[in-house]
Amino acid sequence: MKLEEYFKISNDLNKLNHSYLIGNTTLDDIKNNLQNILSSYFFYESINLYEEADIIIVKPEGSSITKDQIISMQNKVSSTSLSHNLKVYIIDCAEKLNIYAANSLLKVLEEPSQNIYAFLITSNLDSVLGTIKSRCNIIFLSSEKQENEISEEIKKEALFLAQTLEKYKEKSIAFYNYNLLNKENIEQLLTYLLFIYRDSINYFYGKKLKYTEINETLNLIKNNNDVNKIINKISIINDIIKNLNYNLNINLLIDKLFIKFGGV
Repeated sequence: MKLEEYFKISNDLNKLNHSYLIGNTTLDDIKNNLQNILSSYFFYESINLYEEADIIIVKPEGSSITKDQIISMQNKVSSTSLSHNLKVYIIDCAEKLNIYAANSLLKVLEEPSQNIYAFLITSNLDSVLGTIKSRCNIIFLSSEKQENEISEEIKKEALFLAQTLEKYKEKSIAFYNYNLLNKENIEQLLTYLLFIYRDSINYFYGKKLKYTEINETLNLIKNNNDVNKIINKISIINDIIKNLNYNLNINLLIDKLFIKFGGV
C-alpha cells in the first residue's frame, strides 16, 4: 500500500490517529509524500515540511536520539501554535532512540493531546521499543520491486502458510508440507509472509486488496488477532529471516515459526 493511499482511506473512514510508526523507510525517502499528506489531511493548506513552524523534526545526533532532544521536542509541541491549531512532530530513524529518550517519548504517546500528531519513521521496525510500537498505528512500507521479484508460486505458498498458521497455530506442524521449501526459496517465502501480515494491519483500517484469495487470508488474520498480536507475529517472522544465514535446517526454522506463533 502506498502511503498517500493509506491516509486517504483513513481520512475517508474518519480514522486519522495521533501517533504513526512508518516502517521500512526513512524521512528522505518519503518526505514529499509526507508533506502532501500533512497538507491534505492535517493542515488543510499547502505547507513546506522543513519551513513550517508547527512541524518539529527530530533526527539522530551522532549515533542516537537522546532524552534531551525529546524533552526539547516536547517543549516545542506544547507551546501555542501561532498559525495553526495543531503541532506535528516527526522522529526520523526512530530505531535510534536511546532507552532514556524512548521512555520520555512514551509519556507523550500515552496521553496524546488533541492537537498534537506524531510520525515516527524507521528503517528497522524490529529495533523499535515494543511499548512504543504498541502505542502507534504501524504502517509497514515495502517496495514494488521487492514484491515483484517473488514468484507467483511462492506467493501462493506464503498465503497457504499464513492460513495454516492462523487455523492450526502450534499444531500447524502436522498440517504443513515442507516439500517445496529449500534454501533458495525460503527467504522469499518468509518475506512475502511478512508482507501479508503487514497488509493485515492496513486491512484493519478498511483496505481491500485486489485478489479475493489475499482478502480471505487477511480476513482470517484479522478475525484471529488484534493489532498488537500482529505486531508480535511480524517480529517473529523478522527474527526467523535474520536467522536464515546461521541455520541451514529449514524444517527446524519453520517448526520454530509454528511454535512461536502458537504462543502469541
